[in-house]
Amino acid sequence: MDTVLRADRVSQIFLDCLFKDGEDKSNFVNAEGITSTVEFNPDRLNGHKAEIEAMLDELFQLGIAIGKVECLLPREMWPTLPGGMPYYVVN
Repeated sequence: MDTVLRADRVSQIFLDCLFKDGEDKSNFVNAEGITSTVEFNPDRLNGHKAEIEAMLDELFQLGIAIGKVECLLPREMWPTLPGGMPYYVVN
């Protein structure tokens, strides 16, 4: 299986999703991070959505493997949560 999560690809996608000089910035996706807030171009961001999701899947599985990401409830309890989705914490 080819890995999707590569530092160079993350950087390419991040830069591609930023606004280019002269673009209309009236419609944007605001992403508040730990050290900065970034406004992304929503069209290009959505164009990369599937690849970003694949990267996150790999990242969370690796995080679980090294004990840095933990699921807060066991799998059998997930259906009781909103959307039937698990909650994770990054330690």
